[in-house]
Amino acid sequence: MASALLIAACDTTDPSLHTPEVVVESYQVANEPLGAVRLSYTADVGDVYDFTALSVKNAEVRIDLMQGDGTVETSFAYAEVDTLPGVYVSANAVATVQPLRTYRLSVQTQQGETVTAETFVPGAFTVLAQNGTDFTYPGNAFAPTEQPELTVTRSDYPGRNAFYIFSTEALDASVAEMTPLYVEIIYDDDVTADSLRRDTEYFKYVINESPILNEDNYIIAGDQIAIQLPWLAVAFFGPHRVTVNAIDDNVYDYIRSLDVQGGDGGNGTTSPGELPNLIDHIDGGIGIFGSFARQSSQPFTINRPAELRDYDPFDRD
Repeated sequence: MASALLIAACDTTDPSLHTPEVVVESYQVANEPLGAVRLSYTADVGDVYDFTALSVKNAEVRIDLMQGDGTVETSFAYAEVDTLPGVYVSANAVATVQPLRTYRLSVQTQQGETVTAETFVPGAFTVLAQNGTDFTYPGNAFAPTEQPELTVTRSDYPGRNAFYIFSTEALDASVAEMTPLYVEIIYDDDVTADSLRRDTEYFKYVINESPILNEDNYIIAGDQIAIQLPWLAVAFFGPHRVTVNAIDDNVYDYIRSLDVQGGDGGNGTTSPGELPNLIDHIDGGIGIFGSFARQSSQPFTINRPAELRDYDPFDRD
């Protein structure tokens, strides 16, 4: 996706019984170079998770492109980045991830742990049309206005509909360009203009990601679907880009786990960083080894409506 999904790797057992597990984070993107593999260990309950301190060093890592009969077609060796402990990249800089194929991760650590996982890469798709490059944000009365919309071909995935996540990225974000709705959501009325000018909380909303969406939620015509951007996903005025991601089963299950526990700021019932019911499809460890196909829109601009032309979030009177 536009922004990586970061795993919170804390063990939820009694501290005295904690046994570190290998944590995997890797995403393979259709028709793009082989993705990096991040390896670390889980932290004890109450400890701060620090990737560098907990990184898995000097492991043997490879990713295999599998054939339909379960044999290896091509094996790609990975090497640890000298300046980034625990981060492994492919030694083959030209190989790209093939859509509708299976990739298998294999990890052997210096401590003797063996970790394996597989992902089936969703089918690639293309952007056929975009309905414009200039749009007007709804006014205070939220009068209907034309929304940005992408028409794309459908992504294939065996045995099910395609599942999508789209991300909206503000390309020139600042508090001054934040919409009134998001200013109200993020900041209390008693925040001063000086504090607001120094605040960096808005960084969290530069990229907004949607929930998982089934292709049946969109207008489907033959091999095409139309994806419309909801105004609630727009946190800023100015230039934006939308990226549409078709996700594999591993990413689908991983995100559902995060949604249940609420670790990303949702309304789950467990504390952030605790993943007691993680659906991860990792043998010998935990985390995510997933894949997706993605396409992005052309940049487009969200303009202020007439009634918000003079809106100033720093006016705190």
